[in-house]
Amino acid sequence: MPDTPAAPDPAQTALPAPAAGGKFEPAKLESPNADVRRETALLLTKSVLPNRDMRQTVSKRLVVMAQGDPEALVRSAALQALLVQRPVAAVDVARRVRADASPIVRWDAAKILADLGGAPLVPALIEMLSTDPDENVRREAAKGLSRYDEPRVIQALIVSLDDESTSVSHAARESLVKLSSGIDMGTKREAWEKWWK
Repeated sequence: MPDTPAAPDPAQTALPAPAAGGKFEPAKLESPNADVRRETALLLTKSVLPNRDMRQTVSKRLVVMAQGDPEALVRSAALQALLVQRPVAAVDVARRVRADASPIVRWDAAKILADLGGAPLVPALIEMLSTDPDENVRREAAKGLSRYDEPRVIQALIVSLDDESTSVSHAARESLVKLSSGIDMGTKREAWEKWWK
């Protein structure tokens, strides 16, 4: 009977479990293990730290991690955690990482800017919609722009109806429908351009 290969050691293949009982341990944000840093940051997405001083210290570390950790999934987790711990800081960091090398981080940034960015960050969302190479990022930007009834927003959404991704063009159409109080001209750019004129 041939030898059956041994089952892989779960400790070698699985992501590390969060700290016992889900207790946050700040020192783990400094771990050399990317999975530990990521899991520790994800614990911070569950609830706001009650201690204000610790929240401020941890938030500073999250800002650094979101912008400079070598692992994209850690940067993403840090940005998500920062959104829970200090939303204003998360918006500022999202603005800065919207050109991150990882589409995952840029997608997180687009969601944050769309949900919390406000009118001053409309140009950043338009830029993401117009130039980001990832369709998920462009789609998120198109959805977020539905909150801003401005000529530059409507023009950018109309142009995006020609996006190579149908999910982006549909998101642009849905945003235009919201901004036009329910008028639906479909996904043809020419029809929306006539309406806009």
